[in-house]
Amino acid sequence: MVTFENFNELQMDDEKLAEELLNAYGAGDWQNEEIYYYEDLEDFAEYELYEGWYTGWFDTEKYKPSYFNGAPNPFDYIDLKELGEDLADCWDESCHYRASTDEVLTINYVW
Repeated sequence: MVTFENFNELQMDDEKLAEELLNAYGAGDWQNEEIYYYEDLEDFAEYELYEGWYTGWFDTEKYKPSYFNGAPNPFDYIDLKELGEDLADCWDESCHYRASTDEVLTINYVW
C-alpha cells in the first residue's frame, strides 16, 4: 500500500489514474484527504488480511513465517486474487475505487 497525502500528490505520481478518479467522482472535499493505493486486488486483499479488516479477528503477528518453525504458513495458500474479487464485490463504493487497470484506491472519507 502507498499513502498519498491528497489528490494532488496522487496526480503528481500518476496523472492518468488521478484523472480517471476525478472523472468517476468529480471534484470535492475528498481531494484534500489521504488516498490509499493498492497495486491490484491481490495487494488490497493481502493488506486487508494482515493489516486491515481481518486483523481484529485473529492475531496476524502469529502468522509470520517464523511462527511455524519451518512448516508452511497456511496463509500462503489463500487465493488473494479471489479474496480481492470477493471483497470488491461487497465493498462500500463511496470509499473504494477499482480503476480500469485493476488498481485499487481507498479513502477514509467519501468520494
